Amino acid sequence: MGIDVGFAAHSLTDASGRLSYRGKVMNRAARIAGVASPGQVLCSGAVWEAAAEGGEGLLQSVAGVSLGCMKLKGISTPVEVMQCIRGAEGAPEGVPGVV
Repeated sequence: MGIDVGFAAHSLTDASGRLSYRGKVMNRAARIAGVASPGQVLCSGAVWEAAAEGGEGLLQSVAGVSLGCMKLKGISTPVEVMQCIRGAEGAPEGVPGVV
């Protein structure tokens, strides 16, 4: 699974009644998902930063391991990729949820 944060446009598909989303954020999330192994949850560094700014509770039960900046197909600048792991017990002191 790949997660990113940003603006996405949407439109309603009349035939199915479903929303269709598009935008750079959707492409980044798909490319991040493309480097994930089965069962692995990855997010961009921007998602991790937004979660950290969102309050203490968001990272209490999730630890993050930086996999470094990765060059992803179709994206001009490398994207920092974080692996999200359930349970933040192993996080270093003073840095919530980051391993």
